[in-house]
Amino acid sequence: MVYWQLFWTMLGIGAGSIGGGYASLSLLNRALVQWHGWLSEEEFADMVIVAEMTPGPLSINLATFTGLKMGGICGGIVATAGCVTAPFVVILLLVKLYARYRQGAVMEGVLSGLRPAAAAAVAAAGLSMAVRGISVDKNMMLWAAVFALGIFLLGNRKLKSQNLILLSGAVGLLQETIMYLNG
Repeated sequence: MVYWQLFWTMLGIGAGSIGGGYASLSLLNRALVQWHGWLSEEEFADMVIVAEMTPGPLSINLATFTGLKMGGICGGIVATAGCVTAPFVVILLLVKLYARYRQGAVMEGVLSGLRPAAAAAVAAAGLSMAVRGISVDKNMMLWAAVFALGIFLLGNRKLKSQNLILLSGAVGLLQETIMYLNG
């Protein structure tokens, strides 16, 4: 029974995750923590951190970790398959549509409408992480501040994305060093 729940839950998350991993954080939290109770808030925050450190998309990593926790290796496979099925089908359809209608005004309108929606979803996820960081982990506040500063600097074109990645790495290294020295 848990395999079906994992598959359908992750299928819904995969289908509703327009905008990428950070945009799916609120969907993942709602489904995994609030609806199903598969994870606590602290486990979810820890899994987000681990998923950020591992290669691959955030939502797929969280789906895999949750599936492993709930159903072992089979659960991990089922949850991952559920998470990637909808985007895979949508991409196949979009490639066909784009190849046929790429020069049309309708396609330009659709793409220009999706850009702000995706940006808003990412901003909402950042705000959600910041609010959750207050109650879950003080280190999350540091990362929420880095996130907000990075969005501000990228938006004002004062910082290139490569430099933001280096800045985030430096902050992480500094944070780990301080934690190590404090025991």
